[in-house]
Amino acid sequence: MFQYTKEFLFTEFDVVKNRDKKKSTTKKECYDNRINFFKDHIKNKQENPKSYEDVDINFDKLLSVYQTVNPLDTFYQIGFGKTYNEYLTDYNNTYA
Repeated sequence: MFQYTKEFLFTEFDVVKNRDKKKSTTKKECYDNRINFFKDHIKNKQENPKSYEDVDINFDKLLSVYQTVNPLDTFYQIGFGKTYNEYLTDYNNTYA
């Protein structure tokens, strides 16, 4: 049976991320391929849990973040309690 590793999943994620970047415009970032990536792994993990035994990735949480209006801001809100722009402003005021 096939076993997923974090390294393999990160490589797979980079591929779908690059596909999204090609579809993105200067006005709108595309996340369609990344969203489908997480949906596929959620389904596959339910159907083949042993394939993911060595992987500690919360695909459900990542999917919910990528389905928000602005995933970058959501990641920064979770990690720093600020939007990306607020974080950059604080960072620049502190270290610039």
